[in-house]
Amino acid sequence: MASVTQKVPNYVLGISTQPDEKKIPGQVVDLVNGVPDVVNQLTKRPGSQLVKDITTTSNPYGDSKTYAVDTAANAKWFSIYTAHDEQYIGQCAADGEVNIWRCSDGASIPVDYSLVPGTLKATYLDNTALSDEKSSDIQVLTINETTFFVNRRKNTAMLSGTGDLSPAQLNEAFISLDTITYGKQYALDIFDPEDNTTFTHTRATGITVDETTSYSGTSNGDCLGMGRETVEISTGTDKFGTSPPNMSANGKSRLRYEVDTRCTPQPTPPIDDSYDYHDTYQPFVKLQFGGEGWAVNDTHQYTSEKGVTTTAKIKSTQTIVSRCNVAGVRPPATSSTAEEHVSTAGILGDMKATLDAISGTGITCTIVGNGLHLYRATPFGVTTPEKTLMTITTTEANNIADLPRTCRHGYVVRIVNSGEDMDDYYLRFQAEGINAEISKSATYARSGTTVTVTSTAHGLSNGDQVFVDFTSGGALDGLYTIANVASDTFELTTAASGTIGAGATLTYTPARYGEGVWEEVAAPGIEVTIDKDTMPLQIKRVSGSTTNTIATSAVNTSTEVITITNHGMSTTQAVTYSNGGGTTLAGLSDATTYYVIKVDDNSIKLATNASNATAGTAINLTGTGNNAQTITDIHSINGGTARNYSNGWFQFQYPDWGERDVGDNITNSLPTFIGNPIQKMMFFRNRIALLSNENIILSRVNDYYSFWVKTAMAISNADPIDLQSSSLYPTKLFDAVEQAGGLVIFSASEQFLLSSGAEALLTPETAKISYLSSYAFNPDTEPISLGTTIGFLNSTARQSRFYEMANVSPTEEPEVQEQTKIVGELFPQNTTLISGSTENDILLFGVDSTLHTSTNEVWGYKYFESGGKRAQSAWFRWLMPNKVIYHTILDDVYYAILGNSANNKFTLEKFDLKLTSDTPMIGTAPDENRVHLDTKKTIATGDITYNTAADTSTFTLGSGYYSDKTLTVYCTTDSDDIGKSYDVPAASITGTAPNETVTLPGNWKTSKKDGSPVNVDLIVGYEYEFEVELPKIYITKTAGEQQTSETRGSLIIHRMNFDFGDVGVIDVTLKRRGRDDYTYTVESLEWDNVSASRATIAKNYLHTIPVYDRNDNLTVFLKSNHPSPATIHSMNWEGDYSPRYYQRV
Repeated sequence: MASVTQKVPNYVLGISTQPDEKKIPGQVVDLVNGVPDVVNQLTKRPGSQLVKDITTTSNPYGDSKTYAVDTAANAKWFSIYTAHDEQYIGQCAADGEVNIWRCSDGASIPVDYSLVPGTLKATYLDNTALSDEKSSDIQVLTINETTFFVNRRKNTAMLSGTGDLSPAQLNEAFISLDTITYGKQYALDIFDPEDNTTFTHTRATGITVDETTSYSGTSNGDCLGMGRETVEISTGTDKFGTSPPNMSANGKSRLRYEVDTRCTPQPTPPIDDSYDYHDTYQPFVKLQFGGEGWAVNDTHQYTSEKGVTTTAKIKSTQTIVSRCNVAGVRPPATSSTAEEHVSTAGILGDMKATLDAISGTGITCTIVGNGLHLYRATPFGVTTPEKTLMTITTTEANNIADLPRTCRHGYVVRIVNSGEDMDDYYLRFQAEGINAEISKSATYARSGTTVTVTSTAHGLSNGDQVFVDFTSGGALDGLYTIANVASDTFELTTAASGTIGAGATLTYTPARYGEGVWEEVAAPGIEVTIDKDTMPLQIKRVSGSTTNTIATSAVNTSTEVITITNHGMSTTQAVTYSNGGGTTLAGLSDATTYYVIKVDDNSIKLATNASNATAGTAINLTGTGNNAQTITDIHSINGGTARNYSNGWFQFQYPDWGERDVGDNITNSLPTFIGNPIQKMMFFRNRIALLSNENIILSRVNDYYSFWVKTAMAISNADPIDLQSSSLYPTKLFDAVEQAGGLVIFSASEQFLLSSGAEALLTPETAKISYLSSYAFNPDTEPISLGTTIGFLNSTARQSRFYEMANVSPTEEPEVQEQTKIVGELFPQNTTLISGSTENDILLFGVDSTLHTSTNEVWGYKYFESGGKRAQSAWFRWLMPNKVIYHTILDDVYYAILGNSANNKFTLEKFDLKLTSDTPMIGTAPDENRVHLDTKKTIATGDITYNTAADTSTFTLGSGYYSDKTLTVYCTTDSDDIGKSYDVPAASITGTAPNETVTLPGNWKTSKKDGSPVNVDLIVGYEYEFEVELPKIYITKTAGEQQTSETRGSLIIHRMNFDFGDVGVIDVTLKRRGRDDYTYTVESLEWDNVSASRATIAKNYLHTIPVYDRNDNLTVFLKSNHPSPATIHSMNWEGDYSPRYYQRV
């Protein structure tokens, strides 16, 4: 047989369930309570420090709330990280009550719900009405200093009440005069859109005159009757004088023609030798306007002002068909000669007067600038036969250039760019100098057609117009002109008559007109506001009370002013005055609440109550007090009494979900999450992203709460993005993680990538979702970023699996590996808790107690990349002193909520993955080491009582110790007793928590150092066992990157040489088939050789364990449950080897 030796260089490759001959050197069969690390090698895990017992903290602030852990199985645990010193762990109960604890000291931080629905809870988060609610229904996301809560079981919605919609489209039109010309009738045809009735009338197009005339004056050749005059004639009942027009009326109206009477003096035959002259008149006529209702051969006899009588006759007409079933507005035509001035005011005045004279139209006509504004309570249309004279704007326009520059404030027009609805948009007239609508509520009574409105200090005048919405009583809404104005009342006149008693309600808005601009708005009458009660909530940290010391020099008794630089308070802020144990400031009382009157940023006055503070009534200060006096701002949360919340509080708030300000359901459609639950909220490329059903919806860039476009007139790169994943299977999206290649999105069975392809910017035009892979994902878990890769869990009937996805790209398939394959079914079936630290290259896994039966086991995964390859991929297990309810890693610290299901007790504990300033240590640098105890805390010497007679030491344990593990005390004080430990028997712990007394034999209160007495501090905690089961030893051979084990020969192990790092006490146990177990306790420093004031810990220690047994008979365990460290660097073995079989070729 040949003597052989080989070395296992390290044990940092973790657990493997492969056969031992397939394991590579560095892997182990089992690893409990250890940490494999490529730098520190295999070490005992950090022990936990007791932060606080958080089971119940009643009235820490003197308020009415009980701060306690909810023991229901469906409560959601979460963590909040906003800064290094702002780290919290919270719990959301199934009824929406939230409790939050500060990680640094376990302090309960109040939560204020006063800004959202719910009494001491958030109704949005309440799932108690569901029979199948679970903790993963609530999702939590922290962005900077804001934490969001998403309820997966709440359907989102738009507000759809009458008052929640965009303003309704009013029935109105605006007529702008484009051309001022002579001899034209500025006519309007107003009609009911539902009535296609037309009206036919005739208009004269030609006129002649009977040349036979008569003259009433003296005809003597002077031609005194000669001249030119304009004739305008209307007869009978006007066909257009009613609503609708009456074409059967006998009226002939508005005919205008010019009579030019010319004269020739004619000699009269002489009677004697002298001649007399007489006048011969010849009339000429010119049609200026053909009027309405005139027929061929209709005649009109006219006697001029100079006495010439002529007869005009209609020679020709035209037939005109008008759709004017509401009103045919036919004002007089403008003058046909420049001798008469034609003005805008005159034309508009004639148009308005003509329309107002037609009864029953229901139209209110207002002259605005160079146009007319028409309003009617019911729909109407308007056209003109003279399209070159005016532009008519109704509810639609084809070109923005056609819109008037003066109009009614609030007028809304739809701009129709083409025949497609996709490019339509809406504009609203914004009059200059009007910043907001002035809408008031009032009461009214009606008697007949008179409505008397009561509105205190309304500020209106006779003739003003108001839009009225009769919210009760049944009167007809509309635009009214007010009259009989008094200081608190005014009257309206309605078309219909009725009686309504006083107290009926209405709202009114003054109608305002003027010059202005057109601004883009939402379509009338559509949903514009997301129902915030159905959307995610946010909480923000509010700083606690501030205590300001008030020096006597800061008090001015002549002005009552107290100077506090940058006090940050506002008027009516409640404060408490304390005299600090000295002279009370005269005018105030010690420990009394007052209210601030803010003078400026650096000075205040005080009032006795909030009303006086508002009124500015300050307390008369007649003294200056003392230099130790203080003023502390106090606050009221949840409607309670104002008090000093020294730790601040978290405030539940509504995010300001933006409104749909422009467009309609086509050009600015509802986000696809409306009507559906939101599954997850995240932050990506300066946008908030929401997952809902098969869609991902991203907000506007840097406008995190807006999911609407800012303009329907053009596409913007900053617009929201709303994309649907495409698959042959149901693909409800649950979660996502950002990578360099984009956002990796998870459904229960597939993964997708949201990216911008080759483009740098993510915009509505560049964004796309592409398929990545098909791996099962557990929606009750969260994927996690490992830096350049992504990890995620799934669960099957028998086990959970952890996958890692790498090389995510929009153009190539990712690499996905199951990292748990090497541990197989050892990995717990219901693993759902995952937390990691990329700085420490570690992941920790647990079973979510709110979803499944919790255990005290935590699985860990340690990894390390070197040269682009995974140099370490190691699994290990940690066993905790109690069941793991929740865990997270924040800033190199592993925090865990541990619970005891037998008594529903819960503790917040922390494990320092890296040494911190408050990590309990033993020894002095550079020879200091961690103290390996769980739930540990320091018992100061002042809290230890030594009984000389009984030779016993006692101390009060306090709350937080609910495990059945062995309680151990450990002396870490630099003294002769440093490193001394004692396992406390259960009988030595008496009483009831938190007042349990621990009794120790001997003096643990004092010791000596260099012969002098010193006080001793102890660390108390639960011991835990570090255990490694090594695989069977084989001779291994390396060929390239492959290693093989020689299993065909005979190998007898003589001895094992262990290279330990920092080590105190460790047991090496040999289990040998057919023989008794053999355990050798390795103590790095024998007690007899320990120097005083030196811990029994060696920095490096080599130890040989004799074996002398066949390799396949041997199983080796290394265990350590001592508070001292245990570190395994390597092991080499020595033995004899003989090949038992033919040589292989």
